[in-house]
Amino acid sequence: MNTSSARSLLSLFLLLGVALGALASESALYKIHHRVHSLEFSLRATVTLRNKDGVLKAFYESVKDRGTISLVPDSEEGYYQVALEYPLGTPSENWPLVSAKACHLSPRTSDVLTLVADGNGIVSRLNYHILNIPQDGSCPSVRPSIPPTFNTTVHIKHPNPVPTPILRPLPAISPDGRPVQPPPEKSFLQKYWIYILPLFIILLITPEDEPPPKK
Repeated sequence: MNTSSARSLLSLFLLLGVALGALASESALYKIHHRVHSLEFSLRATVTLRNKDGVLKAFYESVKDRGTISLVPDSEEGYYQVALEYPLGTPSENWPLVSAKACHLSPRTSDVLTLVADGNGIVSRLNYHILNIPQDGSCPSVRPSIPPTFNTTVHIKHPNPVPTPILRPLPAISPDGRPVQPPPEKSFLQKYWIYILPLFIILLITPEDEPPPKK
């Protein structure tokens, strides 16, 4: 291999490294875990966020082996919990999590997972709710005994920006501590007398036209 070929190959590897680095900086991986009641967490899915032209897009990938999810058939007080491993490697007791009644899980559960991102596109909390549940939140009378499967919709939510407060200047204070009252607004004549007076004087000193002589 000659020198020019070696330089070309080195340049190609450098460009590839820059491209991969840019791609890595444009995406972030998050792990979603779940459990019922006080069982151990198991990995439910991974979510990859990609920033494309300033817009975050979520790519949800369910894990085939989701662990054993018990539906707690003998209790209406069990809760199904969904947690976000953030940052990666953090102990589970520090994960942000949300809960829903475990009795609302069904063999085909439709649910919504909302990832809340900050202004930099970093997700540090989540929201979760199960669809098609009674309005009063009551548990169904018959509950299946098989683990649920999930039909999940993923949303990305940005926090609402705090409006910038409008600051007004403080009123002037007199030496005795009272606010200084603004001067009363001038009338039309007080404002424009300097323009009206010359016109009035001109009208006074201008002689009237004499009538034409009678024939």
